[in-house]
Amino acid sequence: MKRHRALQSRSQTAGFSLMELLLVTAIIVAISMAAVPNFGIIVEETKVERAVSQMESLWLNQRLHYLQTGRFALTVDELIEAKLLPTGARGSTKGFEFKVRRDSGGQFKLQAVRDGSSGWSGELELNQRGQIGGEINNRSGDEIRP
Repeated sequence: MKRHRALQSRSQTAGFSLMELLLVTAIIVAISMAAVPNFGIIVEETKVERAVSQMESLWLNQRLHYLQTGRFALTVDELIEAKLLPTGARGSTKGFEFKVRRDSGGQFKLQAVRDGSSGWSGELELNQRGQIGGEINNRSGDEIRP
């Protein structure tokens, strides 16, 4: 009989109680919820870095166009027609639309306007001298600068 009681009490103490499992699950959920906003910011930072890289490529191609023609291109399409950009680079990439603009002094500037996102907005700008600026913001007030 002693042997039977030993097995019975042992089986009652093995494993985790429902309260212990719920507590651990709640802790895991809380940690996961804290990480989700940071993940969204990291994803957006990656998109901004990709847009900056694309703008730098456009800037270099603008310089090449100037060397070939003596003037800067007025549009992204003009760079494509001059075979300085591939046909698929028609002015946008993953959430950004690229535009060529002129400032009041007649110098070109490249703009990357954030589109296709319900949570992020703003624009980046690269001037003729290669200086980049601007910012991308979300509704929570987070901002990303290049």
